[in-house]
Amino acid sequence: MATESKRRRARKAFVAFLKRLRSRSNALRTVDDVYEIFKELRGLLDEYGKDIPSDCYQNLQDAMRVTDASREGINATVNAIEFQMEHVCKLLPAGGATGAIVTGVVVAIALVIGGTVTYLNANAVDLVIRNQGCKPIPFSVGISPLLDKALSLVGVNLPNRPVPTNGSQTMTLPPITIEIDATQPGRYVLGIAGIGAPLPIPDRELQSLTFDGKPIMGQRVTIDLRSQAQHELVITCR
Repeated sequence: MATESKRRRARKAFVAFLKRLRSRSNALRTVDDVYEIFKELRGLLDEYGKDIPSDCYQNLQDAMRVTDASREGINATVNAIEFQMEHVCKLLPAGGATGAIVTGVVVAIALVIGGTVTYLNANAVDLVIRNQGCKPIPFSVGISPLLDKALSLVGVNLPNRPVPTNGSQTMTLPPITIEIDATQPGRYVLGIAGIGAPLPIPDRELQSLTFDGKPIMGQRVTIDLRSQAQHELVITCR
């Protein structure tokens, strides 16, 4: 049976790998590129595979099978690995530094808006996420309970459930300026207070992406959330 300290080491190793994967994702253009970095992941699974749930282990193994050698297929494979890695990291116990990291997120957002927690919550705006024809989108709480709590303190509240097919969910955000980077197919990033978070948007079936009625695919857009009380992100699939 895995000890708590071993599971903490496993999480630290997986988090470090996830950061390296994200930093190199733009350079992964061929199947050989992908297989090279997956060698490192297989080494981690050999060392820590018994410290994670068996279904997570199998999901990671399955995600490493590249079935489409196109750039879009490679991006989809990398996104699938990122998603599975985030899920594994959520299940493993965090080390003592997590609290400091979360505090940094809270402080960063508070400094950007220049207000107190009371102000942030009182002036939060709604972002309606609409799913038109896509598979359920896992844009919801649960990646880190501690982070969920910290974000809620500064006016960020994620939906409680994934965004269903042909349905919607609403999240709240502080009244700040955000950035959405949709310049790279298969990788969409939401930037809040200089902190980027990949958006779990399905790429292979994606047809259009709009924010407040304006198409944003292929663009990097900056949005002042204070411009209106409610905004809308529409994700449409074929």
